[in-house]
Amino acid sequence: MPPATKRYLKETGRLYGFLNENLENRAFVAGDNYSIADLTIYPWIVPYQAQSQNLNDFPHLKRWFEKIASRPAVVRAYEIPKAFGK
Repeated sequence: MPPATKRYLKETGRLYGFLNENLENRAFVAGDNYSIADLTIYPWIVPYQAQSQNLNDFPHLKRWFEKIASRPAVVRAYEIPKAFGK
């Protein structure tokens, strides 16, 4: 289904671009403070490679992603599946 795949990859890139623009002058999605918005959006960005996206194309999103990924609670949360071989 190449047309559908192409369409959804393009839409994913558009949404990444929207987030990138939103984060240009903000530390976090909703402003200066970490919030539920960041907590809920982050897992959608984690599989960026499987979504055929390159975070280098979205520098503000990449900065945000790395900041969230380094938070101690996030690190702990993503370690849990590894204990079960996932």
